[in-house]
Parts: sequence; structure tokens; C-alpha cells
Amino acid sequence: MLGLTWCVNVCWGQVVGGPAYNTRALGKGDVILEVDAMSIDIESLYDALVGSDVPGSTVTLRVKKAGSGDLKDVEVVRIESRELADKRRLFELFTDIENLIGTQQLGPTVGQQAVVSQELGHTLCLCVAC
Repeated sequence: MLGLTWCVNVCWGQVVGGPAYNTRALGKGDVILEVDAMSIDIESLYDALVGSDVPGSTVTLRVKKAGSGDLKDVEVVRIESRELADKRRLFELFTDIENLIGTQQLGPTVGQQAVVSQELGHTLCLCVAC
């Protein structure tokens, strides 16, 4: 899994902490032109991105950068789908925490550390205005 979402052949988003995100080279609006040096179209993009789907295998994306139009080759290393799901879940938990703080439904005092949840073997801590 790459942790990449797209619409037609345009990068739409990335799973925070996922392989595509960790490259720090892909952005919303980047256009995927080639996968592993092979031109793609709408019908072939999914199969090309999934490829062998072997964790640790790499895929090279040629993208046209949004804004500048520069061409860039980006190498992404696949991870297990479960690991990607864990990263997505952690992001969702942090987003929920942020939303709760924004609505003041969760209120640790300034400088206090609040252990909010223990999930997926990770302890999530929130430090407000540290």
C-alpha cells in the first residue's frame, strides 16, 4: 500500500505517516503521468499503483507538480495494508482530539499532559500549549 488517494490521475490526498506522505515529495494536485516508467491512463492507474503490493517493494511515480508544472520522479516504498490502516486510525484519533479541543469538550489546563487514548499499541498523549 502507498497511502495515496487520487481522482482520475491527480493526487488528492495522502495518509499521514504513510509511504506517499513520508516522501514529502507529493502534493495535492500533482498529476501522475507514469508508474514505473510506464504511461498510465484512468483504467490502468489503480493496477499500476498496486503492482505486486509486496511490502518493501518500490514504485516510481513520474508526476507533474501542481503549480510549477515541473516533472519529478518520486520513489515510494510499499508497506503492509494493516500498517497503513493503523497509521490512518492514529490520524483519525488525533483529528478527533483536535476537534474536541476546538469545541472545548476536552479541557486539560495549559501545560498539562492528558493521556487521551490507548489504541493500536500506542499511547496517545496530548500536550496543550506546551
